[in-house]
Amino acid sequence: MRCRRREGSRSAPTLAHPVRLGGAAVRAVAVTVSMAGLVACGGGNGGPADASSPSHRATLPSATATLSSSASSTHGPASDVRKLLAARSKALMRADRPGFVGAIDKSATALLADQRTFYDNVRGASLASWTYTIDPKSAHRHDTKGAESWDYVVYTTYTFAGLPGQRAVVSHQVQVAERTNGWRITAITPKDTHTEPWDLGRTLSVRSGRVVVVGVDRSREELAKIRDQAAAAIPRVDDVWRGDWARGVVVVVPPDTSGAGELTGTENIASLAAVATGGSAVDASGAMQRWERVVVNPTAWQKMDSTGREVVLAHELTHVATGSLGAVPIWVSEGMADYVGWKDSGLSTRRIAQELGAEVRRGDLPDDLPVEADFRGEWVDQAYEAAWLAARYIAFRYGEDKLLAVYRGMADQPSTSKADQDRVLRSTLKVSRSAFLHGWRSYLQARLH
Repeated sequence: MRCRRREGSRSAPTLAHPVRLGGAAVRAVAVTVSMAGLVACGGGNGGPADASSPSHRATLPSATATLSSSASSTHGPASDVRKLLAARSKALMRADRPGFVGAIDKSATALLADQRTFYDNVRGASLASWTYTIDPKSAHRHDTKGAESWDYVVYTTYTFAGLPGQRAVVSHQVQVAERTNGWRITAITPKDTHTEPWDLGRTLSVRSGRVVVVGVDRSREELAKIRDQAAAAIPRVDDVWRGDWARGVVVVVPPDTSGAGELTGTENIASLAAVATGGSAVDASGAMQRWERVVVNPTAWQKMDSTGREVVLAHELTHVATGSLGAVPIWVSEGMADYVGWKDSGLSTRRIAQELGAEVRRGDLPDDLPVEADFRGEWVDQAYEAAWLAARYIAFRYGEDKLLAVYRGMADQPSTSKADQDRVLRSTLKVSRSAFLHGWRSYLQARLH
């Protein structure tokens, strides 16, 4: 989208300023981050929380803990290590702290301290399962001063309560050594770096059905409000999308904006109220697993009113619902998310699209649909508003079913090029891309003047 800049036009507002409805005040950008490695030794930069904190009092829900059996006894002490890890996962799920850290070699004092912190941090997260699977082919033997030790790649798979289909898979390198009391873990090395909620401190969670809200240093009351708002957003998404998705979500509320940035890997997150994030990884069996979450930026969130929060959650849950599909042009993905978010909000088009409306009334119509760069630059507000009005134009002119058809058609294309966009628009709306642009620009003039 390319609008001519006029002297005196202002840059996009951010949530650091007083929040209003429309424009950047409720913007939330969807991103995907790699979650291929788990810092299984836990702890992160969060030390033991004060015993009076709500998250410290959280208890682990009743759940199951299992261990996949795939290693052959010919790959070192794989059988013994499987048993060790099975006991460890069961201890975590049964809230047995001594049993969980008992798998660690007592001489590995730093690792022991990390594991105690990790246990304290993770146990309030409403986990439904936590499993370890060894890759036996990764076995590597060490001989150090006559002591035998082995390395294995271990896959950790976990789910949150109520969302069995959202199986997160992370991996790490585990070293074990034989001691008089059996094999014990002497080192845990992440295969990749990323941040989990429990890396930021002790977790506290609230849940209703398929909605789990995990907070760090947040009050139960605050988390419960977000849970209720997220639950209310699910039927709003279903009302439009009507596709196959989890109809649930894990919402993570970190201590501060910095924590939100760590969880999402998103730069300049200060102006974002929430971010839809997710990952995918191959598990030990070779199956691809995907998971989706929404991370709330608590600083920006607290500056919004209830309508803004409802719009943001519906927007982000739309990204969650569509996350399993292929890539689509950004004007399609953000347009769809804002279409769901703003639908039935009761606010006028001119109120929502203030920045783009000001441009249109000055005679500056966009000459094309917004692209990735527009959502990162000074015209970010206009980009979101243009994408929203493109989706709304399709629903208004051709019907909501056609809007869904355009999204799914774009997701099935080999690329997001204009040629592929043209192909989809011709097959679904029976118009060329250039004809669609002409109709959309006329719609902008009619709605924003």
